[in-house]
Amino acid sequence: CDKDTDFVYWGSDKSKVAGGEKSKDERLSIIKSISREQEISSTIIGRWPSGIKIARQWIPLKDTLGFLDRSYSTLCFNWIDPYATTSRYPEALSVGMIPFVWRDYDILGKYNIDEWQRVQEFEDLYEKIIELRDETVFTNKLEEYRNNYKKVLLSEDEYYKQFTERMNHGLIHAHR
Repeated sequence: CDKDTDFVYWGSDKSKVAGGEKSKDERLSIIKSISREQEISSTIIGRWPSGIKIARQWIPLKDTLGFLDRSYSTLCFNWIDPYATTSRYPEALSVGMIPFVWRDYDILGKYNIDEWQRVQEFEDLYEKIIELRDETVFTNKLEEYRNNYKKVLLSEDEYYKQFTERMNHGLIHAHR
């Protein structure tokens, strides 16, 4: 469908971890900055503290898709650990969005990310979101990033072999 939103984010704030400790999750401050920026149209979905304008709280994934495919971009964070990746990246590519990545997301290169996608500060993200309004830039970047991602995908047989090995390993250790 036609794109009418610069940025979409679905998820929740994870600024506190078990025991009430503060996490290293920077999503709250970045999502708050995006939601307050007048020049960027954004849709935020999920559970967020006051101060962040949300379009919807939790909704089924099939309903979320109606917001995602109308957007030009999203942002991927690796709040779990420096080596973690998330399903947000391939989900964004599959629905036709540019997945920006925050700082050291995917530092091991699992997703074959282009350096232009990597943002270090909100201002960097802001400039690139505005740049995507140029249809040629958006279309070229989306095609490039989809092609980059295809280069690191396993074949169906390779996924089957990997799954089988993990299942066999788990079964062997379960019987000990």
